[in-house]
Amino acid sequence: LKGVGPAKADLLRKELIIQTFGDLLTMFPFRYVDRTVFHNISDIRDENSYIQLKARIVHIQTVGAAHHQRLIATARDASGEIDLVWFQGVKWALNMLTPQQEYIIFGKPTVFNGRWNIPHPELEIPTTLPVSLAEKMRPIYSSTEKLKSKGLDFKGIGKLIKSILVHEKFAMPESLTTDIIHPLRLISRQDAYINIHFPQSPELLKKATLRLKFEELFFIQLRLVKQR
Repeated sequence: LKGVGPAKADLLRKELIIQTFGDLLTMFPFRYVDRTVFHNISDIRDENSYIQLKARIVHIQTVGAAHHQRLIATARDASGEIDLVWFQGVKWALNMLTPQQEYIIFGKPTVFNGRWNIPHPELEIPTTLPVSLAEKMRPIYSSTEKLKSKGLDFKGIGKLIKSILVHEKFAMPESLTTDIIHPLRLISRQDAYINIHFPQSPELLKKATLRLKFEELFFIQLRLVKQR
């Protein structure tokens, strides 16, 4: 797969047990974010929800030493400030941050000493290009600090998956017969995999989820019938 050398392949295998294209394609997003919606820092109320902000980095500092070192970057928008904190990959994060640069910030806020912060946020520089319908719903994938340090954060993993889906030779073989698919109005298996990763619309995301859930349960049930 283009973009995956021996080192990244070994890391994917160790960190996420991904060894094949199939493993990668069945690593479904655990969440989607509407790329057109941004919240103000002052609007943050919930520690259990992910949030997307647009704010400028106004201060960067490292605290502690050696294994206890952490990086704290203060981000500010028109409504207030929030701390972005890295406990791991400090050197990598420090090289990535630019003072006074505006970033799109995504993560789960928490409260520490009465102040909001986002541990290990995902960052990207805003673009002036309009967000197309196909890019509106951003897939969020699980990752690890080791993978992030090699550029395989949720965006990097998404790029690998997209490179498979858009390849001219990509073809997901059908697993159900037409007499099951048509009466239940299920979408094709290929369309389901495309839209579970990069939904063209909320409706197609629902159809993709339904198709993949049905398929999984169908074959579980079929195995039980066969065993009986």
